[in-house]
Amino acid sequence: MNPPILLRKPVNLILALFFLCLQIHAAEYFVGPGGNDQAAGTRIDPWGTLQRAADAAMAGDIITVLPGDYAIQVPEITKSGTKDQPIVFQSEKSGEAQIGGFILLGDYITIRGFKISGDNKQNRGRGIYAGMASDSKHPAQTGCVISDNLLTNLSGTAITSGRDAVVRNNIMRRVHRGLFVNGGTLVENNEIDTLTAPIVEKPPEGNLPARQGPKKTCYAFFAGDNIVFRGNHWHGTYDGRDGAPPLNLFYTWGTDFFSTWDAGGMGSSNNILIENNRCFYATHAVEPLARVSQKSHGIIVRNNLFVNTCYVGVFPQKWTGVVVENNTLINCGAYPVWSRSEIQSRGMVVRNNLISVWKPEELWANGFKPPESGIRFDQDEWQKEAVADFNLIHGFRNRNYGKNDVNAEPIFVDPDAGDFRLKPESPGVDAGADIPEITTDGLGRPRPVGKAFDIGAFEVQVSEP
Repeated sequence: MNPPILLRKPVNLILALFFLCLQIHAAEYFVGPGGNDQAAGTRIDPWGTLQRAADAAMAGDIITVLPGDYAIQVPEITKSGTKDQPIVFQSEKSGEAQIGGFILLGDYITIRGFKISGDNKQNRGRGIYAGMASDSKHPAQTGCVISDNLLTNLSGTAITSGRDAVVRNNIMRRVHRGLFVNGGTLVENNEIDTLTAPIVEKPPEGNLPARQGPKKTCYAFFAGDNIVFRGNHWHGTYDGRDGAPPLNLFYTWGTDFFSTWDAGGMGSSNNILIENNRCFYATHAVEPLARVSQKSHGIIVRNNLFVNTCYVGVFPQKWTGVVVENNTLINCGAYPVWSRSEIQSRGMVVRNNLISVWKPEELWANGFKPPESGIRFDQDEWQKEAVADFNLIHGFRNRNYGKNDVNAEPIFVDPDAGDFRLKPESPGVDAGADIPEITTDGLGRPRPVGKAFDIGAFEVQVSEP
């Protein structure tokens, strides 16, 4: 039974006053070079350290950091904001406040616009660390937003996001690993330019020379449920040396664009969406592994461009609910789409993908696996439990899984410049299956245009020549 109206009004008034007090409290503080932690924390009388600001901050507060070098500072932020009133740390001018890193020990914290560069004792090679589910000492924090930062020259993971996070518009350059994200996280419009690691003493192929490069790392590692990677650009990992030829990466132990496993305390992962990403140079494109529980389920890989993965392409192992649609895979090793287990093949969908090679003689001379099958199920009978059709395959063996497959040269706009859009005369135009849940292509443009879907990540538009 609802209380009488006369009794409800005081309750509503009390709530209104409570939220008004929160808004009144929210304040902006300043940190500046030459500031003093005993100061007022105003623009004209700023604090000297970010830790002073972190200790004072409450939900709704904004900490503005003035341009300057704070490289030895790695503040630990123990306070929490709320979903509606986060604690915000921001650089007054994007990229002009250089920080040693951030350790986030509270929830709903926003980190925006900083430059984080180089290792120090406090950051241990990490840039922004908000915890992860498998870290018993520092579990994943909730609801952090990490945006518009530049992170460079780090020997660890540039951004560890926590859970239910947003990671957007960051640049990570010359770091060992780009991202580690937990469940509920959106990773959008970020750039990772070049992964680095120590010398590989023993190459994986016995007669190849050792090269400098990443030893089993990845651009993005994920663990948890309901994770989205959208519109990101991963590239630049050759062999870790400035000016190195672009095909010398591949004497390394393994570098993935997207990877996870459900072992070692990570748990299973479910409902993962990888779409509209542009990724160049790795050893594997998508390699999620159900190593122990074999319960990871639901990964959709669509509208992505994957170029130059020397071993394999999309390679989920023992997952269920795998969907691979409308991707363009160029020079993706021996098997650009590969299913190695019966459990994974059940219900697997592989359609509208463009699978091709470009200048293969250069690839084979630099450690690539020669192309074998564009799509491979290790046992042909497993394919009967999957949908594999409407794929364009060029330069690979077509095992004839789909009656509507296209075997022809794709006819790209400018592949030497990395432009793998189709020309209007391509045999992949209007040759795909209709997929109602896909309404845009890998560049966010309308799809379909014409009488049917185009095969691959990019839809030919009416205005294109």
